[in-house]
Amino acid sequence: DNATRNLGKQETLGDLIQTKSEATNLLVRIEDAHWADQVILAHLAHLVRAVQSIPVLLILTSRITGDKLDQNWRAGTEGAPLMAIDLSPLDSSEASDLAQYFGDLNEDVISACVERSGGNPLFLEQLLRNADELTAGNIPGTIQGIVQARLDALQTIDQGAIQAASVLGQRFTRAAVEALLDSGIFDPDNLLKNVMIRPAGEDFHFAHAMIREGVYSSMLRPRRAELHRRAANWFEEDDLVLFAEHLDKAEERGAAKAYFVAANAETEANRYDLALRLVERALELDTEPDVRFDLTCLYGDLLRELGQVDESISAFKTALNDAEDDLQLCQANIG
Repeated sequence: DNATRNLGKQETLGDLIQTKSEATNLLVRIEDAHWADQVILAHLAHLVRAVQSIPVLLILTSRITGDKLDQNWRAGTEGAPLMAIDLSPLDSSEASDLAQYFGDLNEDVISACVERSGGNPLFLEQLLRNADELTAGNIPGTIQGIVQARLDALQTIDQGAIQAASVLGQRFTRAAVEALLDSGIFDPDNLLKNVMIRPAGEDFHFAHAMIREGVYSSMLRPRRAELHRRAANWFEEDDLVLFAEHLDKAEERGAAKAYFVAANAETEANRYDLALRLVERALELDTEPDVRFDLTCLYGDLLRELGQVDESISAFKTALNDAEDDLQLCQANIG
């Protein structure tokens, strides 16, 4: 069953780390735990338990806002030793030291940037990277503001490219960006020079998740929808999940059916947790009655596979109420 599969994943990862640690001391770093779902959080709790008696230093990072490594999660570590370190803001001297790495800047602008950043190193870095465009009396007050200022300073072709990249996610390929652009050409040099993005092997990623979020939120809704529509076309043949998710964000009516197809594929691969998440999202969307019926039956099947029998029965009762012909009545009753 699904619980056994997840336990197998946890034990496999624990065994792998233990084997590696027998040859050398290990540092394992897992970033951005605030994005983790309940399954990943359970895996992390098991990993904390697994490394407590072997020479491994495990570091988990999380934003304070949306932090999921709370007391409920810690209970799942079963008392394994765990130390929380809250990073305090940079003090004025530390912030000034950081500014020295950004060349010969105007002292008044540096002071204004240091003061405005409030000790946030990301905010300060973004301010300093845009220092040539700022004056001491014109310093953005938020990370969103400085990202917008840096975006405005780019050439039009680079603005379009980084907006397309932001639709694709934190990490992206050159080919995917080019598929979203009218010109079909993506030259990353200026974005790399401005440290908006960084290389990741043959791919690229945003220098920080908040830069990507700032760029994405700077676009008007029709522009985002059009780019998501193009992204859906790009992923249609190769990634059913991303195809469905981009259709959803493009507000296309076919998104629910695409989620159904993707969820079926994930079910066949025994990835029931992901399939369930896809179906739950699809059921939130407006769609045709026959698609909703199929989604509800698949929802019932997945809940049963995940051991949630009562919830599964409830889903099939809903499907029974929604059935429009004898075949659907039969399918719902069998479920």
